[in-house]
Amino acid sequence: MFKNPLFLFLIFLIILVLPLLSITTPASTQDSTPIINETQQAITNHWINLNYNLDLFFSEQPYAKSENKSLIFAYYSFYKKEGQPVYYNSDIRASIHLPQTSQRLRIVIEKESDILNQQGNVASGPGPGQDSSARPDARDNFLKAHFIAGISYLLPKTDFVKIFVDTGMRLNLPLDPFAKLNIQKNIETKYINIFASQRFLLYRQDGFLEVTQLSFSKRWNAMFQSEQVNTLSWTDKYDLFFLRNNLSLQQIINERNSLFYIIGANADFTPTFFYSGYDTVINYRRLLYSDWLFMDFSIGADYPKSDKFKMQPFTLAKMQVFFR
Repeated sequence: MFKNPLFLFLIFLIILVLPLLSITTPASTQDSTPIINETQQAITNHWINLNYNLDLFFSEQPYAKSENKSLIFAYYSFYKKEGQPVYYNSDIRASIHLPQTSQRLRIVIEKESDILNQQGNVASGPGPGQDSSARPDARDNFLKAHFIAGISYLLPKTDFVKIFVDTGMRLNLPLDPFAKLNIQKNIETKYINIFASQRFLLYRQDGFLEVTQLSFSKRWNAMFQSEQVNTLSWTDKYDLFFLRNNLSLQQIINERNSLFYIIGANADFTPTFFYSGYDTVINYRRLLYSDWLFMDFSIGADYPKSDKFKMQPFTLAKMQVFFR
């Protein structure tokens, strides 16, 4: 079933090699730790100082730098499906926090496709749960990754919902301005937590996009937590609906290691409602170093309707770095 040598090698790596990363000798720790920490801390300090001085310029009110939550997040990943070439992806996100200028204002630079992923939508480009052969002129083109720079503002809080208003630009030529409205509601009960989100996005080039999400989560004990996410999106440019159902179980092994067991389904509404594919994933997440270097490794399979729901195994590895 898994005849690809790279696939077998990565399985060997996660099972046998990764646990050894937690074992370090005193000598190696003394040699490598200061260099790694100093590099990460230098980038973090420069970014926080830049944003602190910017906040101080507008507000003229000094405050403790520890209150500034500006951060930089970067990752590099590769995705390999059996019988297909390796797909590489990278991203960097910068969040500017100005607590004195405005407690409700954030300036963000990030990749737009990752925003859609946070809503439980289909990943841009090849990835878990996506049939790359299905309507490349619609789904894939619309969800093509774009870097954006924008401002997010939290409107005065009400007893019912949180409302965010965003505006900014897609960083491509020609520049593509956008406006976004995000309405959120979180309900916590003794038995289950319910989260609802309604997003409206308007672009000069691509027109209107709507994303509706409803999720249910529950923490069973200190080790296990489950979440069921349903996401419905619609694009004005192509007049198409997409539905994503996702069920995940998180297992916290210890402070450094956790596992995610995920099953999902994608549905289309054209020409009529039907499920276009299913997917299963087991994701291993490990805190490799300190509190800022993480690694994710996933193995799974897609079952697209276009291939008569035949199993298409894949691997996904991602390295993540935080500067905060």
